[in-house]
Amino acid sequence: MTKSSKTSSDDTIPGLVGSSAYMQDLRREIRRVAPCDFPVLVSGEPGTGKDMIARAIHSLSQRQGREMVSTNCETISPPLEQEEFFGSATGAHGGAWPAKMGLIASANHTTLFLKEVHAMSPFLQEKLLAIIDTGEFSPGWSKDPRLTDLRILSATNRDIANLASRGEFLPDLLARLRGAVIATIPLHQHREDIPDLIDHFITIKEDQKIPRRISPMALEMLVEHSWPGNLRELQYTIEVICIASIGLRAVSEKTVRSVLKINDTVTSSQLSYQEAKAGVLHEFEVKYFTKLLHHYRGNINQAAITACMYRPNLLNKLKLLNIEPNAFRRKAIGKARSDGKKGD
Repeated sequence: MTKSSKTSSDDTIPGLVGSSAYMQDLRREIRRVAPCDFPVLVSGEPGTGKDMIARAIHSLSQRQGREMVSTNCETISPPLEQEEFFGSATGAHGGAWPAKMGLIASANHTTLFLKEVHAMSPFLQEKLLAIIDTGEFSPGWSKDPRLTDLRILSATNRDIANLASRGEFLPDLLARLRGAVIATIPLHQHREDIPDLIDHFITIKEDQKIPRRISPMALEMLVEHSWPGNLRELQYTIEVICIASIGLRAVSEKTVRSVLKINDTVTSSQLSYQEAKAGVLHEFEVKYFTKLLHHYRGNINQAAITACMYRPNLLNKLKLLNIEPNAFRRKAIGKARSDGKKGD
């Protein structure tokens, strides 16, 4: 496949692929802030690689010897947030439950990555601010405060400064989290990196039946696509394309056209079995998980139980499909408010 010029070996960071000015600046900024121990806030649209940036900062930091601890603040329900962050004692639930350390204790001497930090409750915001200022926290299994040594990385897809100005996020906490700020940009603003990204996503597939070459027209279609889901959507799309292209000599224009639904006049009778199967599978997954989340109003735990899936696996699947659980929670809240007004 046609590729853009590769980055120099001393500029590479695993997972952060591309030679655009944006990607070169991003890698330089990561290398600048990684050795320091101050907090870093990563902002940008969903799917723009905020998780990868956090992992890269941790891997280049002085704390790389310990695994980074991470959580998504959007998925923690208020009744469980105290236990999730600060742990609990043995038997805290009235049974023979083992003691739970909690995220703060687990992240001692390493990095704590808070995804979608804007969703953190006011209670947790106050607690986290106190931890940053004092270096102490009170674990759920003890009355005595403990010292903690952690580095906080956070990410958000919202205008968190605007939230702070409206009183929806603590300004003092935001000031602490913004030791450095890294802003990502949508994929369509650095399209020149798409060929290298496609090559990277195809290469990491271990199946030798997957073609490593892509036709010029197929590549052009992928580069010109709008990619509203950004890097996350591109990666998932390439995975589907790889499945559809098994046994072929190259990824074809027809395969890309089918997966991206560029031309709906292409019928299943004009596609190979793998191409048709990949398109149907993607449509089924989007429809299934959308209906499931709508039914449970964005409740991930209930959706995972119904789908017979491990909760982290469900969250990963939703990310790949570019489905945001919070959207269904907001719809449910809006409907409830609307119904309430009708009843007035």
